[in-house]
Amino acid sequence: MYRLLHRDPKNRLGSREGANEIKQHPFFRGVNWALIRCMNPPKLDSAPFLGAEAEKEGKDINPEMEDLQTNVF
Repeated sequence: MYRLLHRDPKNRLGSREGANEIKQHPFFRGVNWALIRCMNPPKLDSAPFLGAEAEKEGKDINPEMEDLQTNVF
């Protein structure tokens, strides 16, 4: 998995042979790539209830920063 996160894009897993290089990695052994789009995702536990204080903390947004956008790529 370290090779997927390599800083230099030329050295990342998949940069030479594309997606097939990633699909053939031992980590993904047993994944049926042909049927993956038909599969249902696993059920996740519901998020824990944090209470009013935690909810209030999450809403303290600096109005000047509210309209900023971040471009990841």
